[in-house]
Amino acid sequence: MPIITASIDTFLITAAAVTAGTYYLFFRRTQANSQSPYRNALTIFVILHTLYIIYVSTIRSPPNLFRSLGIPLNTSAQKIRSKILDSAGLQPNATLPRPLETLLTRLSSFDGRNVYVRFGQSVIQDCEYCRTLEHYALFALPRPLLQYVREAAVVGLITTRDSHRSRWRTLGIALLMVAGLLEAYCLMSANITMPRNGKGTLYWADACWFARQFLFAVLPIVIHSLPSSPPLNSLTGMLQTKGTLDTALQRVMMLKYIRGAIARDPALRESSTQWWERQKTVGEWAREDEIVQKTAEKLGNGFVEGMGEAKLLPKLRAIAEAVIPKVDPKPTT
Repeated sequence: MPIITASIDTFLITAAAVTAGTYYLFFRRTQANSQSPYRNALTIFVILHTLYIIYVSTIRSPPNLFRSLGIPLNTSAQKIRSKILDSAGLQPNATLPRPLETLLTRLSSFDGRNVYVRFGQSVIQDCEYCRTLEHYALFALPRPLLQYVREAAVVGLITTRDSHRSRWRTLGIALLMVAGLLEAYCLMSANITMPRNGKGTLYWADACWFARQFLFAVLPIVIHSLPSSPPLNSLTGMLQTKGTLDTALQRVMMLKYIRGAIARDPALRESSTQWWERQKTVGEWAREDEIVQKTAEKLGNGFVEGMGEAKLLPKLRAIAEAVIPKVDPKPTT
């Protein structure tokens, strides 16, 4: 027997399970190194956001008259009215609220039930001016669109620069955009079928709504669980660049010793000679290609003097003149 109601019991049990699991995942297994100073605050925010999504999914799910009354989709409007009055304990001649009267009037046609399956009960009973499928689609658009925008803001908050997860922001936003476009495509292009007994019909509006809430609940948890990458400050980056350049310079300075060592070994000398000959042949092929010559000339790096100003050759000569004295300095007397 439920303690309060079935939906509230489901919310409490699910919320307790999610809170316990998230606490173990984010607090007990958190590594001290490379973690954002705001990680605990963001973790609490993710937990609260997940509890809100669970609350919406279990307590404030969209209404569905057919599922609530346990009747098939092809039930006549008159029988639906009788079922509503009987469930509410009202007289058979009682007047229903205006939204329900509008809903029953529109459910008298197959087009109305088609819209009901695609966009849900709230859209068909709240839109007074809607007449065509496009009208209902425009009326139904703002609510899910705002939900996707809200979720994009949540993803942006948990992937700020201080969270050390900014590299996952683009992936999260792209996933939300793809999900939104896929939902719109499914609702507009779904093939609505109604069996003779009216049972087994897939309510696309409800299915897309629950899939959307599931994505909203899981996506922040997944992004918050992905590996972090602390941003490098400018000083650290400059020191790393300096170290890389120093290592490259030392290797360049070692070329003259390596060249001498290679020349003393017959096998290495033969391999080196073959490699340089092969590179010379490949270079000649590339330089003799007309397409390569024209492309280099257009980019301002022409190397053929007959085609115009050879701008690349002076640059190469200047680089060679600057590097060769350092790599192979002339002996002093």
